[in-house]
Amino acid sequence: LIVFTRHSLSGLQRGSIVTMRGMRVGFVQDLGFSTEDISKVEVKIAVREGTPVRTDTKAVVNASLLTGVAGIDLVEGTQQAPPLTRE
Repeated sequence: LIVFTRHSLSGLQRGSIVTMRGMRVGFVQDLGFSTEDISKVEVKIAVREGTPVRTDTKAVVNASLLTGVAGIDLVEGTQQAPPLTRE
């Protein structure tokens, strides 16, 4: 689950691609406003097993100006950080 507070999610939708280092690793399962805080948008993603998502990995919305379609890039994770576990 990714929580965005100050980002435009224009073009992001169910089924949008999730990438890491340019490789497709998953997709957006669902997105919507937080029930606890309407200034937050929660995006639920599914990633392929074995994807090296770490606790310091960040999620960035990447929108194509040409198509208007957006995806999520997982960036900046380091080898030293522990793996992110499932909730």
